[in-house]
Amino acid sequence: YGGILSVQGGTTTVSDCTFTGGVANLGGAVATSGNSAAVVNMSNCTFTGSNGYNGGALGAENGTINASNCTFTESTATYGGAVATLTAGVVNLTDCEITNTTATGRGGACYVYAGTKECDLSLKNTNITNCVAPNGGGIIVWGKGHVVMNGGSISGCEATTGAGAGFYLANSGWTSAGPVVTLDGVTISDCASVTSGGGIYVSNTSKTSNNVTTVYTPCLLTVQNCTLSGNSTSKAGQFGGNIYSAVTGGGYDRLSGTSMACPNLAGVTILLRQYV
Repeated sequence: YGGILSVQGGTTTVSDCTFTGGVANLGGAVATSGNSAAVVNMSNCTFTGSNGYNGGALGAENGTINASNCTFTESTATYGGAVATLTAGVVNLTDCEITNTTATGRGGACYVYAGTKECDLSLKNTNITNCVAPNGGGIIVWGKGHVVMNGGSISGCEATTGAGAGFYLANSGWTSAGPVVTLDGVTISDCASVTSGGGIYVSNTSKTSNNVTTVYTPCLLTVQNCTLSGNSTSKAGQFGGNIYSAVTGGGYDRLSGTSMACPNLAGVTILLRQYV
């Protein structure tokens, strides 16, 4: 764990450092694991080009990582292009910048997954920009995760095959619990997903077995004093986001989805055939 720095106890302080190219299963550059008392305090650090299965740059599984005035760019992961916090892990980001990070699974910038034990992610005046994942281009929260974001922004992020380009919340059958998320004074703008929730997507699931339906604890989302603008569900050549169209019963409205995509694609096809 921790391709460059792994902390399993005590307190470690790091400042004014550059981390480049680390690789690990948890936290391509820095990780806490194995001891809930482990603490890493970082300030004025730069993370570039690291790779982790969980957390391209930072990974917390047990223990706490505090980062202030840090920059994360061009890191990659399967889950959490820049940051992952797992079972009983805590990550606090203050005045940080996360830019151009990618996840091949979920959470282009941050991935929060809690099974039997809660985990936490706090972001204060932190900006997430141009991050990409199939689902949850900016931040994705599964299970018993707690996330608080005060100030800052999520902009230009993409969900390339699924939903929640800015922020994705999902309860989980594995934990029978849902995430608790508060967004206060956050700007979510110009994010685009292929299916649903260009800005924010909330998924509450259940299961049916032997004609008995079990409803998992729902997601709890609070959005206040926020600005959401320019987000859409039209990405990767898929038309059909925010289309001004006639509606049943008369009048017009702005609609999204495959029903809006088909007429657009048909029209484009006809135009192309004129030149073939």
